[in-house]
Amino acid sequence: MLDSLEDYRERMVAIIDRVRPYLTECTPAGVAEIVRSRDEMARVLTIFQLFVHREIFEPLTAGIDPARRRLGTELKTECILLTEEFRHSKRRWNDVDLALHWAEYQPAAVAFRRRILDHLDRVAALGRHELLHAA
Repeated sequence: MLDSLEDYRERMVAIIDRVRPYLTECTPAGVAEIVRSRDEMARVLTIFQLFVHREIFEPLTAGIDPARRRLGTELKTECILLTEEFRHSKRRWNDVDLALHWAEYQPAAVAFRRRILDHLDRVAALGRHELLHAA
């Protein structure tokens, strides 16, 4: 499980890292890479969500320990919201000329990038913790 979790994390971090230089200045090549990477992130984030819900969150929320149930519910909700907000953002910006709306898009994209990384870190830490305590 931990290997799969890390694989998903690495895939998403690679996308984020690939886009990072293009978020500093609006260029045609950068916009093209942002759009391509946004589509790729949407696919990977959806698959990641299905995986972590099945492998991590569902077992936690079905357990008898109330603190673990709360944590599982909290992270599951965070994951659902993050994925839905990403989908909404993707739809919102799909038909918009980013060059014309760069001042609005750029800080929102940077902030969302940070949220994804924070969530991935929290889920990875939980996955490691669960694996240690399952043994």
